[in-house]
Amino acid sequence: MPRRARSISISIRARAILLELVDARRTPRGLAERAAIVLGCADGVSNEQMARRMSVDVRTVGLWRARWGNA
Repeated sequence: MPRRARSISISIRARAILLELVDARRTPRGLAERAAIVLGCADGVSNEQMARRMSVDVRTVGLWRARWGNA
């Protein structure tokens, strides 16, 4: 049975900033990717789904979920 991913919550202000980073053309690709991962995790998307959506390793998603959750 797969483990359930830790849920994370973000403030309205943090969500707005992350959305700006994702949408801005001048945002470095890596930063935009991390912002999108955090937004997806906050929306309840599983690590596996987010990894497929972003074409990254599932461990990358887990890492950013954990980092944001501990912030």
